[in-house]
Amino acid sequence: MRFVVFILLLFTLNIFPQTGAVGDEYLFKVNNIQMPMDNRGILGDVDITSEKGGYFRGSRFLFSGGFILGGYYNEQLLVNGVASSALSRDYEPGEVGGSFDENAMIYVIDKDDPEFGKAWKDWKNAVDLGAEFYDGNKNGIYEPYDLNFNGKWDENEDAPVIFGTRTAFCVYNDSKPQSERFGFDGWVGPGPVGIEVRQYVYAYETDEKPLSNVLYVDYEFINKNPQQKTLTEMIYSIWADFDLGYDFNDELVGCDPQENTCFVYQNSSEIDFSAMISLQSPGYENSNYSSFLNFDYDYNIDYDYLRLYRGFQFGYGAYVDDIDPCDFSQGNNPEGCDTLNCKYWYSGDPVSGAGWLNIREQDQRVMMNIGPEEFPYGASKRIRVAYIIGQRNTSLESVEDAREIAKVLKGDVVNTYVNNERIYPEGYRLEQNYPNPFNPQTTIRFTLPEETEVTLKLTNILGKTKYILNNLKLAAGTYDYPYDASDLPTGVYFYTLVTEKYRSTKKMLLIR
Repeated sequence: MRFVVFILLLFTLNIFPQTGAVGDEYLFKVNNIQMPMDNRGILGDVDITSEKGGYFRGSRFLFSGGFILGGYYNEQLLVNGVASSALSRDYEPGEVGGSFDENAMIYVIDKDDPEFGKAWKDWKNAVDLGAEFYDGNKNGIYEPYDLNFNGKWDENEDAPVIFGTRTAFCVYNDSKPQSERFGFDGWVGPGPVGIEVRQYVYAYETDEKPLSNVLYVDYEFINKNPQQKTLTEMIYSIWADFDLGYDFNDELVGCDPQENTCFVYQNSSEIDFSAMISLQSPGYENSNYSSFLNFDYDYNIDYDYLRLYRGFQFGYGAYVDDIDPCDFSQGNNPEGCDTLNCKYWYSGDPVSGAGWLNIREQDQRVMMNIGPEEFPYGASKRIRVAYIIGQRNTSLESVEDAREIAKVLKGDVVNTYVNNERIYPEGYRLEQNYPNPFNPQTTIRFTLPEETEVTLKLTNILGKTKYILNNLKLAAGTYDYPYDASDLPTGVYFYTLVTEKYRSTKKMLLIR
């Protein structure tokens, strides 16, 4: 009896990896990295095991990870996010308008899951929440059935889409009421505005570098504002509270704008690894960051936290102003400091000791900021984040190892699997049309990584097809194709992008 209880406990703690619908929390474990997560978007700061945080080979490297969004809604300053140790937990499970849907849990899929088994069937609920799938029978509906009755998956049958070799998917939105948010006075800004986030956490199961020490997180932000409002001057901030080991008050940080990375390390010899965040977004819209900074607080100062974090998004200091690299207590005031871009804090090279370096050791929280830009109703913004661990003799030397990994991965393939076969080449993407629902104009966005012939077609629920583009040769790039459905009745439609190497289908709703 005790043995049975012990085995059940092991499963509860995710010591044996689970797939399918796994609940509100999950311990993602692949290779050398484990990361607890929940269905509200929090990474690390989730109490699944006795120790919170993201771990590398048994040592903690991250206490909490997430994001902060900032912009204007009806000319009112908006700042919200998932940044737990900064007291920002503004998102709840489910789609906009469907918060706390009982199916809004975490869904895990692995490329070695049994064909048409439980994980494949559970993925249907994930698809209903916006997850991607392979539409083998081309009807726009996820139906994970063995249509050929031969006991194996065939290309004309539907299947889950898997990023890396294991993927955990969840969806959440900013529905938490203003009165229930955990921020400081003045920090929370407007209440829910209809932002939905589809999140994919994934990794590659391998013992070899560069992928053995990498965990990916894809965020797809969607504007589903009920009033169909455009959010203006939006900045998307990747936020992290690093903790290298248990003595995390002696950390230093830096950034490399050319390689789109930031990193944390220690000068002591106690830790033999460093951690890096890299924005790896080949095939998606440009996600190069516009500023980077680290920050802490002086709790004796009465901050306006809403404006403080908005200032952080622009690379400002604690007093919401540009810092001076030549006179900044946390930096080394290097030679040529007057020529440095003050928006990219500590952009020097700590391995060689050259350039602007962070010299104040502390518990580090960082933000990598992307924007500002318009965020129209129905539009989506997808950002891919890679958590990279470098490991050499010392933490400082490990920065170079992490940097080399990031360079190898930059622009490299992120495999997408269906039943152990890589089917989607990197760079191709079909976005959700915006606005959606629409009447009668909408825009369909798609991305091509190479010149190819493209067919874009529209199908109603009866299977009748109308071609928007038919075998048109297009150059590599991202296309916003406007479509006018004035000649169509109200209803559900499916639009499909087809090339020689890629096929994807999404649903749209026309309301008159």
